[in-house]
Amino acid sequence: MLLNGIALRRAPRAAAAARRFFRLRRYALATLNEIPSASASDSELAPAVWLGLLLSTAALLRTLWLLRTASARLGPTLHAEEPRSLPRALRLALVAGAIAALAATWREQGDALAPGVALVGVLAALAILTPSSDSQRVGEHGVRRGFDVRRFEELEEWRLTGEHLRWRLDGEWTACRLPVEQHAAMRAKLVALNPTRESRFN
Repeated sequence: MLLNGIALRRAPRAAAAARRFFRLRRYALATLNEIPSASASDSELAPAVWLGLLLSTAALLRTLWLLRTASARLGPTLHAEEPRSLPRALRLALVAGAIAALAATWREQGDALAPGVALVGVLAALAILTPSSDSQRVGEHGVRRGFDVRRFEELEEWRLTGEHLRWRLDGEWTACRLPVEQHAAMRAKLVALNPTRESRFN
């Protein structure tokens, strides 16, 4: 009888303990089920980030190659102009937005954090290094507008007027400021290399 009484008194406690155990078990299983889903979302995001990093790196390498080729054809820069450009400003604004978004969510990036940082860095380098279509340079061997470089002997037409060296590029006149004190030396070089293309209209 005594043993039966003890068993009856302990039965509610055992039942309560069993209920707590099963509640903890369900909570632990639910928590474990959430971890793979987060990892899955990271694994879904990571390939897109790596693809973006691959493409942007290829674009950066191409830009560096174009700039190096242009610099070799242009020679040492005598004068340069970098007018404000809306597309360039938009590129820089987008990169600044990407940096701000990355800084705000870096704790949630998971496996995509490292390639995300690299991607933003490459995009920033692209935005800074890519010249606008309105940028102009006059060098020892030629002129450049954007990525387009022409040596002096390749100019369709040219003229020195005011404080500018003007040249025709694909049928359109463009110009770059050139200090007046350099005009005499520049004219002598242009006449020697491309004498028949000097414009008669000032």
